[in-house]
Amino acid sequence: VIQPDGQNPEVNTDNNYAEASVTHYSPTDVPFTVDFSDDTQRGDWASDDSWAYDSDYYFAMTCVGTTPLVSRGINLEAGKAYRLSYNYMAGMNFLGIFQVTEDYEIILGEDGTDPADWDVVEQFSQIYTNDAFVDGEVTFTVPTNGVYSLGFRQAAPQGTFYLASTSVTEVMPYDLTV
Repeated sequence: VIQPDGQNPEVNTDNNYAEASVTHYSPTDVPFTVDFSDDTQRGDWASDDSWAYDSDYYFAMTCVGTTPLVSRGINLEAGKAYRLSYNYMAGMNFLGIFQVTEDYEIILGEDGTDPADWDVVEQFSQIYTNDAFVDGEVTFTVPTNGVYSLGFRQAAPQGTFYLASTSVTEVMPYDLTV
């Protein structure tokens, strides 16, 4: 290291250490299931500090910012229908004094593109799940074969939207949900 004028050269270089890790994900296939309480699976969806894992109470991902929570790339084929199933809790009732609801979108786009440009699969407004986790699902298709990512996005998070698990499966022609 070349020191600026008037500075002494560094004497102790034993403490010059940095460590980081990089995870390279290859695209995954359907079915693709993640339980966010399992720390080995949690990294299959990513965000900046807009989403955090609540390990104290709900054991789920919670949204506290506006950047979407985005899945790793998933190999999807045109002409096939897919289902995103998810277990979530939205909104909160504060001792009967007032109730908070949540608005969110499920988005889909080609892996590696800007999530701001992704298509909205479905939009949900004023959701309150009675302070309980419930199951939700959406179905979708893609226009061409490729690697796609899904995302959960909130424009104005209240901090009461929790996501416990997700699953992407192919909808079979004879599919029946009971």
